[in-house]
Order: sequence, then C-alpha cells, then structure tokens
Amino acid sequence: MYPFKEGCFAPRNGWYVAAFVDEVKRELLSRWILGEPVVMYRTEAGEPVVLDGRCPHRHFPLGKGCLKGDEIECLYHGIAFGADGQCTRVPAQEHVPKSYRVKKYPVAEHGLWLFVWPGDPAKADPALLPDLDASGFNNPDFRFQPFYSLEVEGRYQLLNDNLLDLTHLAYLHGSSIGVEGNASTPEIREEFDHVLKSRRYMKDVPMAPAQKAGHNYDGPVDRIAGMDFYLPGFHAGLDEMRIPDHAPERAGS
Repeated sequence: MYPFKEGCFAPRNGWYVAAFVDEVKRELLSRWILGEPVVMYRTEAGEPVVLDGRCPHRHFPLGKGCLKGDEIECLYHGIAFGADGQCTRVPAQEHVPKSYRVKKYPVAEHGLWLFVWPGDPAKADPALLPDLDASGFNNPDFRFQPFYSLEVEGRYQLLNDNLLDLTHLAYLHGSSIGVEGNASTPEIREEFDHVLKSRRYMKDVPMAPAQKAGHNYDGPVDRIAGMDFYLPGFHAGLDEMRIPDHAPERAGS
C-alpha cells in the first residue's frame, strides 16, 4: 500500500457515500469528496442536488450562501447558480456568460445513503451501486436506520484495509465483539467485478462479550462473520449468531 504512487489517491469513477438521505434537506450542507468541497441540498420538488462547493469567482464556500428557490446565492457577491450548476445571475453585470457554471455531480439515493459520482458523468452507472438485497436491506425482518457518521483523520485506504481484514477482531476488539475464532477460522473469499465477499463460518465458539450482555445464554454458538466490499469504498458487514442444535439449551427444548 505504501508509498502511494502519484495520482492513485482514489479512483474517481465510482460511487461514494456523501451523506445519509435524511441529512440532505432544504438547507445547504457542505462536505468534502475526494479532497474537493461540495454543497448539497434538495430542490423544492425534493430532488437531491450536489454541486461544486466553491464559487468560481473568488472560491467562496457556496455552503455559506443562501438557498433561494432552487438557486444558491453566493454570500460574497450575490452570484447565483441553478440546480444544474449554471450561473443564473451576476448582480454586478447584465450579461451572464453561458460558460460560467459550477460542476454538478451525478447522485443516487440508494437505501439510507446519498451516493455521489466524482468522475466522468457519462460513466455514472447505477448498476455499480451496492446490492441492497444481498446486504439484507430489503429484508422485512430487519429495521434499518441511520446511526451516526464519524470523520477520521487518515487515508480512506486504511479504513478499507481495516475492514477487509477482520482477523483483528479477535485481539483489538476482544473485549467487545471479537473472539479467537475471528482469527483462527479460515476465510472464504469470493471476488466479482467491483465486489469482494468475505465470510468466516465459526462453529462452537464462545459468545463475544458484547453479545453476552444482550442474551440470556452463555454457551457456544455457531457464528457467521463477514463483509461485502463494493469498490471503491462501501462496506456491508454481517454478523449472524445461532445456538447449535447440540447445545444443552436446544437439546432440552
């Protein structure tokens, strides 16, 4: 992984999570995507919009501006931009150049998340979004809701590395969600275009400390732990636990 080669910071032609869908409202929301500032909001019709976050005049943050109708008015000089990124008004002059605009990013509301495509708009393929059925999102027995977001001061590649090697759960998280089986059980890995699936099928392992706290059971369990990685940076983790058929609690029922 190190040292990084020039230009390999991140692939631009890919879907990245920009926000939870319920975060994007009629107020301007600023974020950074691949080192570039963006501004997000919803139109009066409810459609999500993601634009370049800097006014091209003096690079003032558009997220600090005003949303008037579906247009952003820059707080510095009142220059306005429509939801398509086109400049609609320059108060200091009558003529508005056709070429004067900010970049508009392709977006997709998918599950709980608003995804943005930083690369070539013509290559923004919805088929490359994570498979919600495979991750259990559409399972009626599950409840899905936004939890929290956390900014990490570090390279995103290290987060990918961390989540693609769950053997560390046995040690780094041994006091909460990990057991020795997370490291000793062989990994079963499947690789597809844009997707990597990892599973560990653990038999008769102890319950993790965090699991014991929520169940009236302290015997061995069969556990499936894994991660589905959708390039370039979306991880769908799973952790399934069952009481074995031979357990005393099951045998006596």
